Amino acid sequence: MKRLRDESRQASVIAALCMTSPLATHVLRERGMAQKATGGAAVAGASEPNLDRLLQRLLKNQGQALIEYILVLPLVFVLMVNVVNFGGFFYAFVTVANASRAAADYAILGGASVASGHIASVSASQVGALITSDIASLPNNPSLSVNVCQSTFDPATSKIAVIVLSGTCSSIPSDPEPVTYVLTSIDVTYTYKPLIPLFSFPNLHINATLPNTTIHRRAVMRSIQ
Repeated sequence: MKRLRDESRQASVIAALCMTSPLATHVLRERGMAQKATGGAAVAGASEPNLDRLLQRLLKNQGQALIEYILVLPLVFVLMVNVVNFGGFFYAFVTVANASRAAADYAILGGASVASGHIASVSASQVGALITSDIASLPNNPSLSVNVCQSTFDPATSKIAVIVLSGTCSSIPSDPEPVTYVLTSIDVTYTYKPLIPLFSFPNLHINATLPNTTIHRRAVMRSIQ
């Protein structure tokens, strides 16, 4: 009777393990194959106690694996969020850089540009509209700021005059040949906001993900006067 009770208790433990642990299912499958090889009899010797100890160890380790999973899951989530946000930041950086170069190219071409519709010159509003169209796919695009400036040589005063077409102009680079060329500067500033915001502590300079970041790109091109 005692042996029957022990076998029924072991059978209930094995059934519970079969429902919760894939490793226990594999162990029981190997044990069944061993029993078939010996004509249905249980394997004698030291393998039986080893199997029991293995099953008991699996029962004890179930709670530990659950705790480890709970601890690792938030870290994996934060990592995935940062991958998305940094990918969005690099995309915004490349988009702003391309928009500034395209606008500077468009500004110096003037009437020679096919897209300009054979106009005499390109205005600052047209340059701004081009940049706005190029960054339309970016989040927080109303934060866009565009400065369009020209540096040209004034024969009357023999000095370089800075013409502000849009925004404000500061620290315009000098042209080594100011008498021959007009320097056109397109200055673009954009504030990137993360696609998936997370918690942050600005006073402690601690951010779980990329904070709001300003992207500033400038394109400078020359045209003959």
